[in-house]
Amino acid sequence: MALLLTAAGSHHVPSGWTRKREQSAQCPGSSALDWRPQDSCLPQAMQDPSPLPSTGAAPIGAGRRRQEGLVQHPAATSHPPVLPASLLPPPVLPVKCSSSWSVTEDPRRQRQQRTQSTKALLIQTVCGGRKSPEEDRTFTTGVSLWDIALVEVIRRGPGGLGRVEAERAGERGGGGEGRAGAGSREGTKAAAGALGRGPERGRRRAAGMQTRDTGRGRPLRAFSWAEVREHGQRTDRWIVVGRRVYDVTGWSRHHPGGSRVLTHFAGQDATDAFAAFHPRQARPRAALRALLVGQLRPEEPDGAGDPSNAVTRDFRALRRAAEAQGLFRPRHRFFLLLLAHILALEAAAALIAASCGSGWLPALATALVLATSQTQLMWLQHDYGHLSVYRKSSWNHLAHRFLMGHLKGASATWWNHRHFQHHAKTNVLYKDPDLRVADLFVLGERQPLVFGRQKVKHLPYNLQHGYLFLFTPLLIPVFFQYDIFRIIVLRRDWRDLAWVISFYVRFFCTYAPFYGLLGATLLLTLVRVLESHWFVWVSQMNHIVMDVDWDRHRDWFSSQLAATCNVEQSFFNDWFTGHLNFQIEHHLFPTMPRHNLHKVAPLVKALCAKHGIEYKEKPLLRAMGDIIRSLKRSGQLWLDAYLQD
Repeated sequence: MALLLTAAGSHHVPSGWTRKREQSAQCPGSSALDWRPQDSCLPQAMQDPSPLPSTGAAPIGAGRRRQEGLVQHPAATSHPPVLPASLLPPPVLPVKCSSSWSVTEDPRRQRQQRTQSTKALLIQTVCGGRKSPEEDRTFTTGVSLWDIALVEVIRRGPGGLGRVEAERAGERGGGGEGRAGAGSREGTKAAAGALGRGPERGRRRAAGMQTRDTGRGRPLRAFSWAEVREHGQRTDRWIVVGRRVYDVTGWSRHHPGGSRVLTHFAGQDATDAFAAFHPRQARPRAALRALLVGQLRPEEPDGAGDPSNAVTRDFRALRRAAEAQGLFRPRHRFFLLLLAHILALEAAAALIAASCGSGWLPALATALVLATSQTQLMWLQHDYGHLSVYRKSSWNHLAHRFLMGHLKGASATWWNHRHFQHHAKTNVLYKDPDLRVADLFVLGERQPLVFGRQKVKHLPYNLQHGYLFLFTPLLIPVFFQYDIFRIIVLRRDWRDLAWVISFYVRFFCTYAPFYGLLGATLLLTLVRVLESHWFVWVSQMNHIVMDVDWDRHRDWFSSQLAATCNVEQSFFNDWFTGHLNFQIEHHLFPTMPRHNLHKVAPLVKALCAKHGIEYKEKPLLRAMGDIIRSLKRSGQLWLDAYLQD
């Protein structure tokens, strides 16, 4: 790669290259102004006529053709090369003779050739060891988004490659210490050095280790779970996916789902969470290739929280069965009908305001209809946020921004980053953002005891089951609105801000003519208060009544069953809760369309019965009443611990 960059950008001509004018007889079709490698003039025994495999990406074709002729004449071996031979990556793909690649004397043409040749070789490096044409297309089209290290290599140029080679030389000599991921810049540099090695995948600078890719027949370094857990800090994050160990420290800030999700799984197995959040895994797995540091030892279980592997193995078989039955395929008519009934409610609210005047009774009716439409919109955007409607993620994201931004007045990015953490570590203290309410409430059995013994008293928690009704109406109009605009400004997410502004413009243009500016503001506040009650009771009847604890490193299936419960199915319950009455199945399979959750429920019940795991299901009113009973019990635990000497 370094030879590419130097040869394309310099007027120095290695001795293995000759003028086309001198080779016009042996190399027909060449130009007198071009430099050309003499590969087509080599003896037949030294030529490799096998063609390059197609990557399926048309824009890379030109770079591939320029890459094909990188073979020097044997005469070049008698003279020193432009750069050290150690900088040259070993060949990954067969080299094709009679190449049309050339370097002209035109400076503009030289720059184009240098850029395209570098990109082609980088893609060749990333795609080394590929197994199918589908993966070829994925790696080629996804390189700019996922392989951040490649961008770093291109940006730093030949000097950067030299520094990477110096680092590798230090490691080969035993002096290479340091850890990839000590900071985001060092982690990215280490990943770039690894990719620069070509087919060997390089030596990663991760805790001084040397690893190889098994795709090249070289074993990876094996780790125990105890060793993996040592890298479970915020500044040193390793995760396990499919028994492979990855260092995501420096790359986590580029994670589309947010860096905190990766932090929550640091030092743990994330295989089932990875499958749950990524319905299409080709591009995420392409990103992980650059971060590979090793694999689990053969005697280690798949997950540290399931030593016998029995629950994990059966759950993964259940997931494969659900996929085979087509339970992850959505019915688009179902979601279109949901959207249609929401738009009908929005139109009905505007019609009431326009036809019934501005009295308090029509205003209350308008608020009730709008609160219903906004809550149902909350459930619908939840489906698009989980990528469970369309096959293409980009379509889900676009629809999600429209629903969440224009129709609801909130940030889609804010919701996703918050909600993904909730799914990743449900009911885990200090990891689940829905439990960050310690200033107002204590939850579960562990937190009240700790707060009571430490004499923590932000509020009289023994009365929290009573003042719940005072804070519930403030969730959406106060806390959520403040947090949305705070995150938008901190992240400088002006696209989401534009969507949110479009909602307020539409709302006030619709209702200000009937109620005035102040009246429309009060109407919106009333809608948010009613919506808050609906949202809190539905979302929390499945969670805070269950196990709330610190992270106990349990397997995916057991952790979700301990933190969620179901509500009995009925047509009203399905509509009222947005099918979140099947909270267990939704947390096990977040990307499964909600209309199929009841179909997979019998399989989940059977698996729970097999392994003796409790599967909780309640009537709707009892589930809501359990919220009060749970808060009262936690408050009493806090008071007893607080009063002890």
